[in-house]
Amino acid sequence: MRFVLLTAAWAATCWAQKIDTEFDKAIDFSKFRTFTIREGKINAKDPILSSELVEKNLHTAIVEQLKVKGLTEVDSKGDLNVTFRLTGGTGKQQVLAPGQRVETVGPRGRVTERTTRPRKASITQAKDTLVIDLRNTASKELAWRAVCVDQQDDPAKLEKHLPGMVSKAFQKYPPKKK
Repeated sequence: MRFVLLTAAWAATCWAQKIDTEFDKAIDFSKFRTFTIREGKINAKDPILSSELVEKNLHTAIVEQLKVKGLTEVDSKGDLNVTFRLTGGTGKQQVLAPGQRVETVGPRGRVTERTTRPRKASITQAKDTLVIDLRNTASKELAWRAVCVDQQDDPAKLEKHLPGMVSKAFQKYPPKKK
């Protein structure tokens, strides 16, 4: 029973995350041996995510994953320059049924009321996005990018998921040519 609950929790976590990668197909990734972390930015409205500690933890997770892939961190002039950005979503998930009456508050505090379209439900979800870029230092061009989107509505839970998101992203590095 405990295994079933853990599996269900893990599946829910995986489902809430979407990770896409893209890369320059002309690059031979086996030539990259070193990397330098250039910049990490967090642009989140919630103070739990907008923290130096979260930035430090992301930095550490990225360094660990690149080292697992056989790359070495150097202070400057690495083969790859690494940057990352975490942006925080707005609001919690809201599902509106067709024909439901909704009140919204405008920028000046004025309340307006509307009815959702009768044909279709609308969904607003919080999205937190982590983007990791690896740039070829020699050409200054983007070599590889991971875009990790999490539908988590609790910033504290998202913070705990960030190392896992980084790990999943780097499962697709180096890319395999088809």
